[in-house]
Formats: sequence, C-alpha cells, structure tokens
Amino acid sequence: MNEDIKSVPQVFIPYKEVLSVYRAGLEVPDDVTLMWCDDNYGYIRHFPDEEERERKGGSGIYYHVSYWGVHMIICGWVRLARLCSINR
Repeated sequence: MNEDIKSVPQVFIPYKEVLSVYRAGLEVPDDVTLMWCDDNYGYIRHFPDEEERERKGGSGIYYHVSYWGVHMIICGWVRLARLCSINR
C-alpha cells in the first residue's frame, strides 16, 4: 500500500443522488478525477463544463453496459445502455 496519498490516483463518481449533492456545491479536490456515468438507461445526466474539463484530475464517462446484482446472478439486468447508443 502506498502511504503517500497524493501519489494515489483518485476518482469521484457522482452517481444518482450524489449528483445533486455535487451540484449543490460539494467541493472535490482539483487532482481527483470526476467520472460521469449514465442513469442505467444510457443517458448521461451531466457532462463536464469548461471549468471541470480544465481540472488537474480531468474527467471521464462510463456507461452501464452490464449490471449485475445479488438477485441477478444468472442473468444481467435488462435495462442497460445499448452499445449502439454509445458514441464518443
């Protein structure tokens, strides 16, 4: 384990209810990467604005193309981002 916390990459993912906390003014350190994700239906709820794009930590996007839960051990959830709708 690296004890120098400043050298360990960190990411903040404001998913669902945490996004409203972030928009209400939650301050994330500039060197932490902001990761934006879809809403389980393929729609991104927030894209980085100019200030967020210039952060030292940067930002990224991920889609839920597979979603597994305790009750879904045999098969995945049906309502996910369709691969054909994910574009750049």
